[in-house]
Amino acid sequence: MAGTRRFIKVFLASPGDLSEERKIAKVIVDDFNSQLADALGCQVELVGWEDTLPGVGRPQAIINRDLDGCDLFIGMLWKRWGTPPGTETYTSGFEEEFHRSMARNAEDGRPEINLLLKDLDPASLADPGDHLKKVIAFKEQVFAEKKLLAGTFADIRDFESKFRKCIQGYVIALASQDTASETEKDQAPLADT
Repeated sequence: MAGTRRFIKVFLASPGDLSEERKIAKVIVDDFNSQLADALGCQVELVGWEDTLPGVGRPQAIINRDLDGCDLFIGMLWKRWGTPPGTETYTSGFEEEFHRSMARNAEDGRPEINLLLKDLDPASLADPGDHLKKVIAFKEQVFAEKKLLAGTFADIRDFESKFRKCIQGYVIALASQDTASETEKDQAPLADT
């Protein structure tokens, strides 16, 4: 695989209250690319709302262009629900990104979807406010639907470990699929001509 690389686009979706985790995610992807991209033949590109180029149109629709090209969607939530995206259908950009990715996954089998939820402290739950009430309702819905397994994290260190596993696990699964496909091709009988 040396010399060729597959480019993997990862969309990182979250409201602004996880800015530290978003910074750490970029460091993890940079580390992956510098340490493992050559060996695994995969280069990871991390994109999110802050990376979307400006343009004319509804801001979330412009962000969705980047979202629609992703191979892996990693959503993160903590206390904030996010900014309304300018439609009556969704109450936050995160909600639109999540549902859009789930619909695309159901139709095309991609993007792969990982959801990481930061643990809430008891004080926050005592007086949740409007944003946190929406986050809690979303979590309850995700767990009740049982359409995906969401992970939780307690702090930055826990996040680093789990985010790294999301990236590396996805790339390793792709490499395994490629190896299996190559093996099948090598073992396929030649057609009589």
